[in-house]
Amino acid sequence: MFKLAQKAAESARVSLRRARKEGMDAIKRAADVIPEDERKRAEKKVEEAVAAAKKQLDAICEAKEKELKG
Repeated sequence: MFKLAQKAAESARVSLRRARKEGMDAIKRAADVIPEDERKRAEKKVEEAVAAAKKQLDAICEAKEKELKG
């Protein structure tokens, strides 16, 4: 059961990295349309959102591991 939880957590991390990459790519594609300061702000927002989601995911994983270990 523990390995299954770890596998699900890793899958979520991969999805999170993919979402970050897609967000950053979208910002880069729009770089010639939006001002640089707005681009930097958007990149920072993406980074903050990913960091918050990763922190939440880590907390959930840690709680589940404690629950499974017992």
